[in-house]
Amino acid sequence: MKAEDFLLVYCMVPDKKSAKKIAHHLLSLNLIACANVFPKGQSFYKWKGKLEESAELALILKTKKSLYKKMSKELVQKHPYECPGLCAISFNQAHPPFLKWIHDSLL
Repeated sequence: MKAEDFLLVYCMVPDKKSAKKIAHHLLSLNLIACANVFPKGQSFYKWKGKLEESAELALILKTKKSLYKKMSKELVQKHPYECPGLCAISFNQAHPPFLKWIHDSLL
């Protein structure tokens, strides 16, 4: 088990209800080991040529690289946005027992 085999997946969601729906769905399919929701923040962005501003929550998911394709497909299907901002960050280093916990959670 190498740190590089795991991912943190970052995605903004509009509210706690959406975060919970996505997290429970992905957990029920064993596609993530854990989901964290971070408090509301303000997002500023351009969408379809207009400057937008909205309150959002950050959803952070822990998974294996080997599950990313399926996990991201499921997440996009459950996400309320037309174009969810979804990105994955490879672990560079991590506490070995934490990696084992993620691995074992996804069996």
